[in-house]
Formats: sequence, structure tokens, C-alpha cells
Amino acid sequence: MNLRSCIREREVSDALKAGYWPYACDANLREHVNTCERCGDFVLLTQAFKGSRAEAVARAELDHPGLLWWRAQLRRRNQALEQLSKPTYLVGRLAFLSALLVAVGFVIWERRYVAGWLDWISGVQHSGSFRVEALWSASSNWSLMLLMTCLGALVLFTAVALYLSSDQ
Repeated sequence: MNLRSCIREREVSDALKAGYWPYACDANLREHVNTCERCGDFVLLTQAFKGSRAEAVARAELDHPGLLWWRAQLRRRNQALEQLSKPTYLVGRLAFLSALLVAVGFVIWERRYVAGWLDWISGVQHSGSFRVEALWSASSNWSLMLLMTCLGALVLFTAVALYLSSDQ
């Protein structure tokens, strides 16, 4: 292997790039390439790579420009929709978290009534009879019923908000 460069390698490279090789270049340059191992290898490799590239370009099947344009528009629209849906997704998750925190807060705040209601449920399970009057008498006021109604509405509205904000 020859590590030294040839003084005419630049001239051979210019002839190859310009497309003058082998017929439109100087006869002395062709004779030099035949005698110089380094320039001969350079010409051989360059022509092989150019031929391979030309063959690959000829085999390449290009899609119709209208199809490429349509795909690009579709990709751009999908990216815009994805960016727009990110805040909606976050708002839905925030709504769920706030509803959960409100429900836990109500249960803690009204724990005395919730405990009475849970006792009433366990009494219904043991006796096997359901009486609405027993629920009303379990608490002296309507706060437990109001609490349960509010929690049910909150859960329902949160479920609807999450359904509407989800992409699936």
C-alpha cells in the first residue's frame, strides 16, 4: 500500500468530477493513470461508486408528489392536534385529582355522618330489610344525604370530563 500521494491526483480528481474522464481528458493523464497505481485505484473506486449511485437512483421508486404533499399535511395536522390535546389531557387529570381531593375532604369533614351511614348499611346487610326511614333517622339532618348527592354528582361530572378530554 502506497501512503504517499501522487502529484497528479488532484488533476485526475478534477477530470472525474467534471465528467471528462476518460475521453475528454488529456492523453498524458490517461497514460499516467495506467502507470500510477494510486491514481488507477482512485479512478477505479470513483467509477465504481458513481456507477453504484446511478444504479440506486435509477431503481428508486418515488411516490407521486401529490401523495407526498398529502402525507406531509396529514403529519403536520396530527402534530398540531397532539400539541393541542396536551393541555386538555392535563386539565382532565387535574379535574380528577381535584374531585378526588374534594371527596376525601368531604368524607373527613363529615366523618361523623359517614360513620352513621356506614352503620346503617351494615344494619341493612344484617337485617336484610331496606327502610329509607332508617336512613333519615340515622342522621338528625339532611347533611349526609346532601353529602352523598354532592359526591355522586362530583364523580359523575368528573367521569364525563375525563371521557370528553381523553383522545381514545
